[in-house]
Amino acid sequence: MSQFFELHYHLPEDPARLFDVAQGLAGRRSVLKRGGTVKVKPFTETCRRLLFQCIAFAVLTALAAVLVWALHAKLKVLFFLCLVMSLVTFWTYQAGRMGYRKSWTQFRKDNRPDGTVTFTASGIREWNASDHTEQFTWEQWDCCIISQEVIVLTFHQPMLVLPPYTQESESTVVQALNAFGKQDTIYKV
Repeated sequence: MSQFFELHYHLPEDPARLFDVAQGLAGRRSVLKRGGTVKVKPFTETCRRLLFQCIAFAVLTALAAVLVWALHAKLKVLFFLCLVMSLVTFWTYQAGRMGYRKSWTQFRKDNRPDGTVTFTASGIREWNASDHTEQFTWEQWDCCIISQEVIVLTFHQPMLVLPPYTQESESTVVQALNAFGKQDTIYKV
């Protein structure tokens, strides 16, 4: 008989904050994998910071345009640099915001408050009360990020499994990942 671990979870009444924090952590996993540290920040806070940067670059672009006009082309490079940075920052902000909206809509459609995550030798399976099932192999596995609010299981394809944090859920996830040789992919923040 093969070894397996099961984790039953119950999402809060309004899982928006949990999803937001999970998205923020998943977006920073490359920093964790390189050995860095990250703060637990919601994804919407990251988007808000990008929006402020976009506005700052737009203001700099306008200022540079006024200076270019007043000084007759001495600062054209500054103007074009600010314009490019403003456009790139705005595009990044829009892409992140739209991706987040799409993910949130999919998450709300596919998930109900109660679910089960099963770890087996062939991979991870998530089932929830809406009879929605996701199956992932260990080849698709990326990493596990454990915070005091949520446990984020990430995969190479854009998919998250995020049971709320409890000591029992942390223990089950860590035991399962250790049993299947994935202990080097666990990050605690």
